[in-house]
Amino acid sequence: MAARAAVEEDGDIAPPDADGTVIDRVDDSLSEAVRPPTARLGEGGCDCEETALSDFDRSWRRRAFGATAVLKNEDPFKLSQLKEAPIKSLDDLLSTQEKHEGLITVDKKVDLSTTTGVPEEHIKTRMVRIWKPAKHAMQSGTYNTHKWKIEFDTRERWENPLMGWASSGDPLSNIQLSFSNKEDAVAFCEKNGWDYSVSEVVSKQPRPKSYGANFAWDKKTRTSTK
Repeated sequence: MAARAAVEEDGDIAPPDADGTVIDRVDDSLSEAVRPPTARLGEGGCDCEETALSDFDRSWRRRAFGATAVLKNEDPFKLSQLKEAPIKSLDDLLSTQEKHEGLITVDKKVDLSTTTGVPEEHIKTRMVRIWKPAKHAMQSGTYNTHKWKIEFDTRERWENPLMGWASSGDPLSNIQLSFSNKEDAVAFCEKNGWDYSVSEVVSKQPRPKSYGANFAWDKKTRTSTK
């Protein structure tokens, strides 16, 4: 009986009584809330059933938080006051993110050549060409002309005319990287310590022509077949 009284004073789960009923908590404030509320009229004729139900739900939530808080060593009352995560709309999630302010800027140029692991012979002695592909003659047209690419200089190869194959010991010979603009490609070469050259794009505006000009009587516009 003394052990049971100690358990009841702590507010933990007590063993069942002689008639088989289990008392969850012996605390007066919680034991009254465990009893199912009944509809009754308060002062002034107001119905207090809704208030009793809210008190009943609040006590059960407090008991649920208390069971988990004992395991986590946290305060159940602080956990009950936590707010739920705010609901964000789909437009806010899919919208473009604004540029972050207060970024860390470095005055000196960033050099990654010492940390990339590339041998020194492939850094100081290499020449990189930055270029943009021209319009293709096939059906792809201008599909592959929107990206800037970099390629490394071609070094000596091993050729075997009898077998008809060629090989190379250059690990950078088959690397070709694509960038969205020329500035990104230049910054990438500067970070890795490579010397580079930029091949500017020479754009030509096509002259408007008509098919009927080939059959014009005027010699200036007529195309001779002789």
